[in-house]
Amino acid sequence: MDITNSGFKKTRNHIIISLSLLITTYYIIWRATTFNPDALVFSVLLYAAEVYGWLAALLFYFSIWNPTNRQSIPPKPGLKVDVFIPTLNESTEILRKTILGCINIAYPHKTYLLDDGNRAEVKALAEEMGCNYIARPHHTHAKAGNLNYALTQTEGDFIAIFDADHVPQVNFLDKLLGYFNDDQVAFVQSPQDFYNIDSFSHRIMKNDKLWSEQALFHHVIQPGKDHWNAAFFCGTCGIMRRAALMEIGGFATETVTEDLHTSMKLHSRKWKSVYHNESLAYGIAPSTLGPYLKQWTRWGQGAMQIYRLENPLFNNQLTISQRIAYLPSMLTYMTGLQKLIFYFAPIVVLFTGIAPIKAINVEFLMRFIPYLVFSLLAFKVSCPRYSLLLQEQYDVLKYLVFLKSLRGIVRRNIPFVTTQKSNNQAAKSSMLLAQLIIPIFSVISIIYAVLNLESVFARSPLILYTAIFWTCYNSFLSLTATKFALSKSEKRENFRFPTITPALVSNKPSRRDIAILTDLHEMGASMFCFTELDKDQILKLRVFLGKEYVDIKIQIMNKEHYDLTETKIYSYGVKFISETNADKNKIIAYNFLYNIQAMFENPRLSKKYDNLNYLFSKPLNLISFNLFGFYSFNENDMRPFYIVKIEDNNKMQLFIYQPNEHSKAIFQFFTNHGIILYTGKIISKEPKLLNNHNGFLISVVLET
Repeated sequence: MDITNSGFKKTRNHIIISLSLLITTYYIIWRATTFNPDALVFSVLLYAAEVYGWLAALLFYFSIWNPTNRQSIPPKPGLKVDVFIPTLNESTEILRKTILGCINIAYPHKTYLLDDGNRAEVKALAEEMGCNYIARPHHTHAKAGNLNYALTQTEGDFIAIFDADHVPQVNFLDKLLGYFNDDQVAFVQSPQDFYNIDSFSHRIMKNDKLWSEQALFHHVIQPGKDHWNAAFFCGTCGIMRRAALMEIGGFATETVTEDLHTSMKLHSRKWKSVYHNESLAYGIAPSTLGPYLKQWTRWGQGAMQIYRLENPLFNNQLTISQRIAYLPSMLTYMTGLQKLIFYFAPIVVLFTGIAPIKAINVEFLMRFIPYLVFSLLAFKVSCPRYSLLLQEQYDVLKYLVFLKSLRGIVRRNIPFVTTQKSNNQAAKSSMLLAQLIIPIFSVISIIYAVLNLESVFARSPLILYTAIFWTCYNSFLSLTATKFALSKSEKRENFRFPTITPALVSNKPSRRDIAILTDLHEMGASMFCFTELDKDQILKLRVFLGKEYVDIKIQIMNKEHYDLTETKIYSYGVKFISETNADKNKIIAYNFLYNIQAMFENPRLSKKYDNLNYLFSKPLNLISFNLFGFYSFNENDMRPFYIVKIEDNNKMQLFIYQPNEHSKAIFQFFTNHGIILYTGKIISKEPKLLNNHNGFLISVVLET
């Protein structure tokens, strides 16, 4: 890291944020003098919404003012660690991934599957995979009760917890356990990230960068809260100290958000928390609108329950900084009221001609424009990778849910609702009525205002123009969000990882044809090859998974073909029909060890057919260009290369995407007879742009 540059950016950000807050504070104070006496209630409502925004900004920037950037500490050997996987109704296919990830964690530990559904098939899965199985005789207090029962059945001093869909990396414990060298640390939390990047809360931007709605909380807000010793335990992807849990009577059972409530109880007892801002486990985010809204409803109602039971602002056992850091995580659900006012205020203006402000004039604009510009600038410099416009679109989808969440302040018995991990149903228009009424009423109000222009807005045309612009902006947010929500459906029951994995397909007894898998799951794959196959045909497929392979019988489910300059390429959707559980485990491990990292490095590979262009582009200015093999500098991270020109038997030119400075590499040449391994010496390297792909043209001499 460039410390000087980092220090400059931090100072710059602090200056811009401070200016923004000063300008906003001045604007809010001045706005109190601009009420319309003929519409006092309306004026107060809009002003209250603006004051809420100012307060939210103060709390937000306080939370992220000085975020931590912790580095792992090596753990002590011989610690007693238990890994808990609480489950209720998740499928065995989802659980298989999580169990496999947990038992493969490198640091010695015991893995326990906590089945609150008492299902025979889940118990059989645990036995098959060598995982301990716990099923409690009663089912009170939902997830918190399940975890507390498991605490009575186990002995580990440290408990790592993963939701049933979260798959940890092998180094999870090695990265986090060292923080417990400090005896005052109660829990260590890592980000809650998701591998199904086609989910409802993910977007792949035009610049091929991956955007996630949850990234702001897990990668910006949580590190900021960590500075104040106020980071939350998130219920998954974290480790708890048993002694700390026992001191507070186990996981909190009074609310439906046991993770947040447990965190507050531990901080109230002066325990420390640690946030390690590195993704070490990946789960499944809701794929469609329904589960997405259910998840936010539970979070919101749980936060309001905590606000009612243990308002952090008046919790004398927390430090002042902790109280301030906790407060926005509960007040954020009051955004629903603010958005309700912002969405419908201009509509009221257009229907009535009554404005919630005395006048929109030069005096107003001289204060409003700097306030708006510096507010946007402060957010941009503090969250440079986060799209405020996309967040606004998600806010319009959630505003009614946030309003419903406020019931948690008065409602005591709220059922714990698990989030569906798979839902093939797209949103229906009936689920989006609260969003659709915004553009509908906006259009009607604009037409009404124009028809009554002379009688209603003759003396205040600027108010008319402002209200029309405001309603158009709100309508844009609502319509784009609605369009996105209606378009999202889960085309497959299981997410397939984008990949570039070599395979051999046996079309005839004595013939194997080269194939490339461009997405992969333990139940099926997408496959490209130059050989035409028949739909419903049964074939044998050998899939090369790093250092090993699996032989699987497949069925061709669908086919397409593409005409290239000199040949045809065929695309197939294939279903695995004869794989063993051992084969499934190998594919799962391969996806979560290799493909997941490549996917996050290059999210565009998950776009439909984009990996076809990535694999089989044929430039006109080169002699030959076919995917011919894979290379590696460390025998693990295999990447594709293209042969550009063969000069003689052992010297050739290759197009490679990401070479490093090593002079030698391992090359896998992929032929109809299998894979042939060579080591090669790189004798020259030059940057090259090939069909919009940046890479290097290298000359290699193979060592036979």
